[in-house]
Amino acid sequence: MSIGTQLRHPIWVRFADPEKEPVADWCQANQERNKFDQSVLGYPATKVLAAHNNGTVYAYMPIQVTAMLESIGTNPDSTPLEQAAAIMEMVKASATLAYGAGYRELYYLSSDPITDDGAKKLGFEEVPVKVFRKRL
Repeated sequence: MSIGTQLRHPIWVRFADPEKEPVADWCQANQERNKFDQSVLGYPATKVLAAHNNGTVYAYMPIQVTAMLESIGTNPDSTPLEQAAAIMEMVKASATLAYGAGYRELYYLSSDPITDDGAKKLGFEEVPVKVFRKRL
């Protein structure tokens, strides 16, 4: 497509209403590639984008806001039991903060098998997908 055609026929982005538009159907149809989880559409903080031009929608994209548990810094003088208890309380507090903001999922990036074991005991599940990041 030439730049002139792109300028004359731009694709615009607006918010979609998943109650009135086929957002779930289109995302589910692509589930093999996107691992679509329909429950995300019911999260209070989720917004859905629609890319369109002249009344034709080309794609929908649900945007889910989540809480990312970034890292843990423990007191080197504390015991493993004290560290574990502190981390459990911080995860619970993170869940409370996230829930209050309308988020419905907590994430952390795994780099340690001991932390992974603890996370599983706290109800985290491993997500079998790659994670990509774009810094803004």
